[in-house]
Amino acid sequence: MLGDWLYYLRDILQTMARRPFLFLIYGVLLFLILLWYYRKLSILKTGGHFWDPYHITGDTLYIHSGLFCIGRRDIPFSEMRIVHIFYTREKWEDRFTVQIHREKGLYKFFFLPCNEKGKKQLKELERVLFQHRITVKKWGY
Repeated sequence: MLGDWLYYLRDILQTMARRPFLFLIYGVLLFLILLWYYRKLSILKTGGHFWDPYHITGDTLYIHSGLFCIGRRDIPFSEMRIVHIFYTREKWEDRFTVQIHREKGLYKFFFLPCNEKGKKQLKELERVLFQHRITVKKWGY
């Protein structure tokens, strides 16, 4: 049984060594599947829509978007000190960068697109932050 698996593994590795382009395609495809699965798991845990960058439930902000959010993705509003919102212009798209400064001194980042839906989500986030008496500073717009 184990010998068969090793034989198949050796055959696959030899095929990939002969065609490195296929190895690259499989690697990118595996990365995209893992990224989708990671986001789906975080959304199933917190609720919200798949393409939304964040979701607010009660007194907690759940961050869905990005690979840059390392660690806990749920931030209670009681732990937030200041929220900075930056308007950033890039070569291909404009977007809003939301930087959350927490009581413990840690920062969390996530991005919002600079389209109508993103502007509406940003207004909603500002409204909720105002209700919880959290300072919001805007830069660049």
